[in-house]
Amino acid sequence: MLVEQRLMATAARSRESSASTASVYSARRAPLYSLAAGHAHLFGCATVSVNGRSRASVSKITCEAEATCYEQLMADALLRSFVPEHLATAPLDDEELAEAGQPPQPGTSLAGSTLIVVLEDVTAGCAAPCVMDIKLGTRTFLEAEAAGSAPRLDLAKKALEFAPAELSADERNRGISKLRYMALRDSFSTSHRLGCRIDGISLSPNRRASVDAPDVPAPLRALHTEAQLDAGLAAYFDACPYGWALRAAFCKRLEMLRDALESSVWLTQHECIGTSLLLVYDGSAASEEAAMASVQLKWVDFTKVAPSAHRLTHRAQWRPGVGCREDGLLLGVDGVLRKLRELPPTPPPSPPATLPPSPQHTPPPLPPRGCGR
Repeated sequence: MLVEQRLMATAARSRESSASTASVYSARRAPLYSLAAGHAHLFGCATVSVNGRSRASVSKITCEAEATCYEQLMADALLRSFVPEHLATAPLDDEELAEAGQPPQPGTSLAGSTLIVVLEDVTAGCAAPCVMDIKLGTRTFLEAEAAGSAPRLDLAKKALEFAPAELSADERNRGISKLRYMALRDSFSTSHRLGCRIDGISLSPNRRASVDAPDVPAPLRALHTEAQLDAGLAAYFDACPYGWALRAAFCKRLEMLRDALESSVWLTQHECIGTSLLLVYDGSAASEEAAMASVQLKWVDFTKVAPSAHRLTHRAQWRPGVGCREDGLLLGVDGVLRKLRELPPTPPPSPPATLPPSPQHTPPPLPPRGCGR
């Protein structure tokens, strides 16, 4: 396979140019449990040898901006433990992109602008990975994506499908701008109010029925109320008998991530649109200790991350049209943490039933002296 050969070549180059050697000695096409939110760019997995130690990895077709983010975050002492380890990067040509199912448009070329990054597989070691993808931020689009003020009828028709009461008669007739459409779309999800939304849940096969609860709509992108978000979170944790302990573990890990983000100079210098939290645990864990040991919380998805010339708080309100780059990232982390803490507690699993001890035979009391014969 061309892409697998590219992985091999990437490993060879890293072996020649880096003290941290990485080689791919087995590559395979396989479905990924980490495909919780329909990550179309994650297309393969491989076994990677780093400094002589085997590592499970996933490969992702992406852009230079995301590859640069992973390289920078790997060098950030505060944040590196909260992102999947970046193992290798290599460019892809048009033939390789076509093989991966992403051919360029006729007459164009993506060669040089599209890369493959190899990351650690955070589900490795889980016999039955349970994964949830939570999108962070109060804004899910770049201003450049909403460029153009001309009203469009096609966007008005799309908006009528989910927000008919929000469009005026004039907007229905003339159309709406792309900025108006994208802001309206965000306002009809928990992203706008809480800074977070569930983008996907993937449970192990024997737990999958848990996400079919009546309060959890399909697709999960339809989770636009807090009650539905609560139901999605509950379904994810209730799939494990130790969910009550897992929630506490994820809260602690999330608090650590928030502390790191708030202290990070790198974060103040970058606009972070469309990033996600990836939550992972092993649904087959046979004990509370095993379940807790399988907990992984990673910050992922950096294709829309860009440097900012102005210091960002990631909590201030975004103001359109004035070059404001605020994204609400930390508001989203706050929101996830609050919703996890507000979930109703579930009792720990009951110990196995045991039979009551057999009553011991007690002899009758002796009669007092002087009685009887």
